[in-house]
Amino acid sequence: MTWNYRVVRFDSEAMGEYFEIKEVFYDKSGELAGYSEASVFSDTYDGLFECLDLMKAATAKPVIDEKDFFYKTDTA
Repeated sequence: MTWNYRVVRFDSEAMGEYFEIKEVFYDKSGELAGYSEASVFSDTYDGLFECLDLMKAATAKPVIDEKDFFYKTDTA
């Protein structure tokens, strides 16, 4: 399983559309497998800035819709 930071779009009745940076996980075939809360964590001070750089890089990638994690369709 691999992961990276990605921007995920959410849509709720209460808040409308909003975006969060998440840790996104992929299965062995590279398909979306899930996400968790993103956090800035490191065992070194400089590592915090490396983590922030990775989060910033997520904004250059396509946005993932939250619904794509849970409502996959079979194309076979």
